[in-house]
Amino acid sequence: KLQAVEMHLRKCTDARKICDWKSALREGDAAISAGVDASPQLHTCKAEALLKLHQLEDADLSLLNIPKFEPSTPCSQAKFFGMLSEAYLFFVRAQVEMALGR
Repeated sequence: KLQAVEMHLRKCTDARKICDWKSALREGDAAISAGVDASPQLHTCKAEALLKLHQLEDADLSLLNIPKFEPSTPCSQAKFFGMLSEAYLFFVRAQVEMALGR
């Protein structure tokens, strides 16, 4: 099971690097379905892919479904796509909010 999750994460990362948002969304969803459903980073990646695919309401909903963690947890200090995961969350959230005109 862990190997399947790692494969989906790697494919999601590779798809994001080349801006293949449909594949990034598909692989992110597969990783979430495989058991990484508590990962704020994956939900944020899913929201980013949905935003890039112009599915704004779904992107907003994905951000609302992110599990809440205290900012001091090690999870928030992990790097994801070259930035702190907490910064990545704020980056994507700001993009979604602007796209929705808020």
